[in-house]
Amino acid sequence: MTFSKQVDASLLHSPFIKKKHDSHYQLIIAHTDSVISDIFINDNELTLQYSSELLLADYMLIHKLIMQIQDGNPAVINDSNSFLGYLANGEPAYIIKNWGPWLEYLNSSKKNCQDASR
Repeated sequence: MTFSKQVDASLLHSPFIKKKHDSHYQLIIAHTDSVISDIFINDNELTLQYSSELLLADYMLIHKLIMQIQDGNPAVINDSNSFLGYLANGEPAYIIKNWGPWLEYLNSSKKNCQDASR
């Protein structure tokens, strides 16, 4: 995420975020104390790094965090390195781009699988 001014670390105020160093934070799942994302602040940029093999719930938490940070703090988001999968039409989905349609596609696929097993 690139902001027009220096990133204010108070944007990362959350019970799920632990400060490691001045510019390094971690997104933690409280009940397991697992780190699902490293967050780095550098001047006007905020970078999230996370595994490509997380649970859907983890991706949902990361997506929510990005949206909360951006709310009221317009930023340019480059999610080109956050590929999650494809939509039914073959279009790629990322942590922000096509997020909603991707969730809908996953849910409809899950429902279709459940219906087929009956």
